Amino acid sequence: MRLSDGRMNLAGSNIHDRRSELSMSQDQLCALIAAVTNGAWIPTRHDIYRIEVGTRTVSDAELLALACVLETDLNGLVLGGTDASIKQSASDIFAEARPSEQ
Repeated sequence: MRLSDGRMNLAGSNIHDRRSELSMSQDQLCALIAAVTNGAWIPTRHDIYRIEVGTRTVSDAELLALACVLETDLNGLVLGGTDASIKQSASDIFAEARPSEQ
C-alpha cells in the first residue's frame, strides 16, 4: 500500500528525525539493529535510507527493532514522539530469538 504522497511507510521521516536527535549515523543505526536482533536483521545503509525516504516498506518486526535502538515506542516511530517504554520489551523479545549459549 502506498500513501497518497507515494510513500510506502509512515515511519520513515520519524525514524530519520529520531536518529538525528540521537546524533546517530545510518551506519551506526545498522550496527545497533544487527546487535539488538542478534543478526536476524542486518540492514544496510541503503535499507535505512529507503525506509527514511519512504521508498521501502517496514515490517512490524523491523519497526520493533528500530524502536528499541532509537529508544522510542512504536507510536513514536509511526506518529512521532519519544518514549523509551518499549525498549526493554523489544530487548526481551529479541533475546528469546537468540540461540542458547552452552
